Amino acid sequence: ARVVDEETNAKLAVSFPDFGITEESEYWIIELGEYYSYSVVTNSERSSLFILNRRPTMDDATYQDIIDRLSSDGFDPEQIIKTPQIEDSEMPPPETVDFVDIERYMGLWYEIARYPVPFDEDGVAVTAEYTLNEDGTVSLINRSLVGDLDGPPNSIEGIARVVDEETNAKLAVTFDRPELEGIEFPYWIIELDEDYQWAVVTNDTRFVLYILNRTSTMEDDVYEDILYRVVKKGFEADRLELTPQLENCALDVIQETVLRSRWLPSVALITIKGTDTDWVGGLVRDNFEITYSAEQSRDLFWLPGTLPFLLEGSQTIYQIIILLPSVWTGCCFDGSEEIMTVEVCNTQTDCCASDELSITMLPLGLSQ
Repeated sequence: ARVVDEETNAKLAVSFPDFGITEESEYWIIELGEYYSYSVVTNSERSSLFILNRRPTMDDATYQDIIDRLSSDGFDPEQIIKTPQIEDSEMPPPETVDFVDIERYMGLWYEIARYPVPFDEDGVAVTAEYTLNEDGTVSLINRSLVGDLDGPPNSIEGIARVVDEETNAKLAVTFDRPELEGIEFPYWIIELDEDYQWAVVTNDTRFVLYILNRTSTMEDDVYEDILYRVVKKGFEADRLELTPQLENCALDVIQETVLRSRWLPSVALITIKGTDTDWVGGLVRDNFEITYSAEQSRDLFWLPGTLPFLLEGSQTIYQIIILLPSVWTGCCFDGSEEIMTVEVCNTQTDCCASDELSITMLPLGLSQ
């Protein structure tokens, strides 16, 4: 086929030389469905007409709408004959990507959209985190909030194994729930950003579909492009539902307690509250930078081994213990106040939070 009208690309000329048909025929695209889900093709004389669809079957309402428009455009609906087709369930499996670098695929993913299925219907703020094990399997934990963004947290853990070692694009997942024991769920990666910033996952029957992203929001043009891609592979864009997500950067740094003695190192207990599930385990994964500054202070220390975190509804809470130097020249022993600024940055999402914390020293040498 060659394009005849380069301004619209809607008029082409088609020949079949491999079958001995060298004479070109007109191929005019007169209608396209959303995300190119279907097309209607004819020629300049209306002597041929084809209704083409990305899937074997077309819902009756869409088909009738097309017929009505064709009738108003001069086509005879009585001459349009439906072509017998296989059922949607008999479609060949979707094609996966050519290759997945498993190590690059690891880490945290946010669910942007999904097909509605019974076992996912109550989950919002859904994330999936993958960790590569020494034996080549992948540990995973799926987290969500139940019902709405203020709902209680929920999670499920599992193990995935690579099924297709040539591409690494087909995996099988088992979960740690008794009712799911012995069941492997296909996990097929069918689209993947070259920088591993987004991915599309399904199974071998197209029953599920997930659009994943490295951050909780996705640019509209990227999402639209993905819809074109998945429709081309036989999926239905109108079945996808956007997954509500928490804000990507909603953090607070709060001073809890500062203990300051004259000769011993001081202890500051700092709390970081965030509404971003990317924070879960994030500090342990070394994805964060913590900096301090104070007018009189020198060399503040962060103890990375003391980072318990708690989930309270939709909030992730970290507690950070900081050792302050034992002597601040000219500071605080007379009841004066020292201001310390703490800033925490997530190096994955460029999300930062900072706050000024006050440290007041009492003459007794110990304050709270």
